Parts: sequence; C-alpha cells; structure tokens
Amino acid sequence: MNEQQQRKPARWVDPGEVPQHLKEKFQRRVLQAESSLQPPPWTRKLHAFSIVLSIGAGFYSVLYHDYGSHEHVFSPLRRWYFGKIRSFTTLSDTDVQELKSRGRPVE
Repeated sequence: MNEQQQRKPARWVDPGEVPQHLKEKFQRRVLQAESSLQPPPWTRKLHAFSIVLSIGAGFYSVLYHDYGSHEHVFSPLRRWYFGKIRSFTTLSDTDVQELKSRGRPVE
C-alpha cells in the first residue's frame, strides 16, 4: 500500500480545544481569503496608463509616423487631419482683410 492509502483521517477536534495559533491561522487563510485575492490598488492606475499610452501610440503611428512619400492607407485621414490643423492655425482671407482694414500688421 502506498502512503495515500495508509493515511488515516484526522480525528475530530472540538472547536473549543483548538489552540489559539491554529484559530489565527484559519482566520488569516480562510476568512480573509477574499481580500487576498483582490488585485492591488495600483493595478487600476497601471491599466489606465496603458490605455492612454496605447491610444497615444496609435495616434502617433497613424498621423505622424513617416511612411514615405507614396500613398498609403492613412493618407486620406492624414490630409483631412492636417487640413483641419492648418485651418485652425492660419488666418482666412477675410480675417487678413479685416486686420488690414484695422491697420494691424499681418505676418
């Protein structure tokens, strides 16, 4: 017979007779097991950081990475995006005329 078959079941112990250090071990291992299985609080921040980093890397790779001078899959999106940026950062012809009429220098 092997060791598994020879082993006898543990005798029943009255809960009042259990030593204090075993009670504490039980409480630590069993009663607080749920709190030990929860992830640490910093993992939520790490998850948020990884999402922001992934979105930033995608934004950079689609809009700013140099794929060469040939037409590629992101070219229409890049033309639209940089057209919008250019329209936000430059003055229209009517704005330039209005500034000239006020006597302000236009660069």
